[in-house]
Amino acid sequence: MELNPKVSIIIPVYNGENYLKCAIDSALSQTYKNIEVIVVDDGSTDSTEEIALSYGSRIRYHRKSNGGVASAVNCGVRMMQGDYFSWLSHDDSFHPEKIEKQIEELGRHPECRLCFSNINVLYVNENRTVSEDVLEYHTEEQIINSCYAPIFFAIHGSTILVEKSLIEDVGLWDENLKTTQDSVWLFNAMRGRKNAFVKEQMVTVRIHNEMGQITLPEHSEEFNKMVVDFCERLSASERVDLCGSEYKFYAKYFETLYGNKKAVKSMEYLKEKLKRTAKKEYAACFGNNEFKIGIFGMGTYGKIVFDTFENYLISPDCFFDNNPGKKGDLYKGVACMSMEDLRKNKNDYIIIASISNPEPLVEELKREEIPIVVGKDEACTVLYNHLKMF
Repeated sequence: MELNPKVSIIIPVYNGENYLKCAIDSALSQTYKNIEVIVVDDGSTDSTEEIALSYGSRIRYHRKSNGGVASAVNCGVRMMQGDYFSWLSHDDSFHPEKIEKQIEELGRHPECRLCFSNINVLYVNENRTVSEDVLEYHTEEQIINSCYAPIFFAIHGSTILVEKSLIEDVGLWDENLKTTQDSVWLFNAMRGRKNAFVKEQMVTVRIHNEMGQITLPEHSEEFNKMVVDFCERLSASERVDLCGSEYKFYAKYFETLYGNKKAVKSMEYLKEKLKRTAKKEYAACFGNNEFKIGIFGMGTYGKIVFDTFENYLISPDCFFDNNPGKKGDLYKGVACMSMEDLRKNKNDYIIIASISNPEPLVEELKREEIPIVVGKDEACTVLYNHLKMF
């Protein structure tokens, strides 16, 4: 890294008269002095232009026709003269040491080309500020690893400091997106790379009723499409690298979005992915994620175990029973098979002995050289400990 690189702070704004002055003042008050401040006015109809021009030569001001946030950011990037890019939304503000601390952090990690930080959140309507710490919910190793942070909403766009060469490699912000352009760009920029992180709250983010995520009707559709696209674009090995297994990836995403009313469609998608991966996750606890799950005993206890597994999004493959009269019987569409069927396919199953006192049955089945046999209580304990129920 150059000893004292120039940083371009770009402020995209549309009708920002309420907060723009605070944003510009915070940019100009940086303890790191080798900066330029570029305000890109995206066709405002209020007093935004007057406010920006009042700063004279202390900032660079450019007015363009309205095209959305991404188009304003891209315009600023094309104008920038710095070696590093910093995005400041017009309704947010920087801590005075924001740029200085991030330059120092990147200097300690020359392999990184992007740095971000924690935030304070100012709830305008409630007139209260909350300090957020993503490390309460994620480890530092997780959030700096590849695109984990944008996927799990552990990064805010106004906190980033980015080497200009990374933008040249990744490309500009997608101008077809109205509300998710920053998350999508960060996914692309951070994917497959290590990133740097400053633990302090270096930006104050305002939450107010005029935000695009609240006012723009296309936000919900864009948001759901983004979630599905992120999942589809990642390879299986990337999902494993981010969270430890594919099931844990989808489970964490589901948990992150739980209760979010705008995420109904993406939650449905994630639930289907959980159903497909939960059985593998469970079977992996017994050494082979290709094992099928067979419940031995099609009585009351067997059906209770079946229902318990269904609550964890796992559908057992079949029942087995010593009673030949039960062969072919169905419970919730799942058939009962005979002891002879089990002997022929014993290496394919985790067998869960599901009767009132399963221990003698477990020993009997083990004498049949069935390799994986567990009692119902042990089987359910593994389920509770390794899979989350929603």
